[in-house]
Amino acid sequence: MQPERAALACLLPLERSAVYTWGSTAAERARPFPCDGLVPEPTDALFRAVDVGAPARVLFRGSASCARRPTATTGSTTWAARARGGSRRARAARRRAAGDDINPPIRAPRGVERVTRHPFFVGVALLASAHVLFATRLVGAVFFAGLAALAILGARHQDRKLLARRGAPYAGYLAVTSAVPFAAIVARRQRLAWREIPPRGLVLGLAVAAALRAVHASIFAHGGAWVIGVVLAGAALSTGRAWRRAQRVAGTLPGAATAS
Repeated sequence: MQPERAALACLLPLERSAVYTWGSTAAERARPFPCDGLVPEPTDALFRAVDVGAPARVLFRGSASCARRPTATTGSTTWAARARGGSRRARAARRRAAGDDINPPIRAPRGVERVTRHPFFVGVALLASAHVLFATRLVGAVFFAGLAALAILGARHQDRKLLARRGAPYAGYLAVTSAVPFAAIVARRQRLAWREIPPRGLVLGLAVAAALRAVHASIFAHGGAWVIGVVLAGAALSTGRAWRRAQRVAGTLPGAATAS
């Protein structure tokens, strides 16, 4: 017997205990639920039921949950949380199989994306270009020129990669946005919507800019330790995100579920 099934066999005596059936009746547990078909061959079921003093039409107004359902006549509610066969993992696997975790749908431009589709790359390019113009030493000019080139080429590479990967939906996104700030708005391919730009983000950006300006003279102090630390931390975070993304992609490959 497999270890998982052996463990489940040990838990079978608890099946009808309050841990599994808290607040629910046998008749309620026997009813079908809209989400029953989402997990084939379930290995377990947990029920939680509570009576609510409100008519079903009021309680379930606008609710699309498949885990809650009213009783037949009283207007009370049975809330069944069916955790069967690792249902959370099963839902995540279905999202991965559909590609929603790896390639989310292309949504319409919103907020700062109306100004530029690459706000991070544009910010880095502007920062580096300004430092190139005001650099007092050749080493600084070369460093920031390379950083500006990296940001500009990175934006271009990302557009080409996503266009090849996502096809027509991303082509439509490219058609109504621009990498150069305000270019799509000037060309009347896009409009500026101030309400979509979060005021907290603007305030935070101004605060960070003021803070960096205040400590600008000492950023490269101590042999550039601050810069080195930030670069290494950013690289570590990027590597971690890339690793997690690779793990999600591997989970969608044939045979990945049986190999785990």
